[in-house]
Amino acid sequence: MGYYSAFSENQTDRGIRTSPYTCLGLADVQNHYGSAQISIVWKMKESCPGFVMKKTVKV
Repeated sequence: MGYYSAFSENQTDRGIRTSPYTCLGLADVQNHYGSAQISIVWKMKESCPGFVMKKTVKV
């Protein structure tokens, strides 16, 4: 399989405008499970950008 581009939605602005997306980098599918609602396990080619991880820890 090839690599896919992974994006994350920035949920800081919930007005009428569309929320911007941040490119996390390239990812490869490692596994998937479920049928009606599928869950996918991704392996990132490189680590996520630091500012993304910093925001994630706050949640």
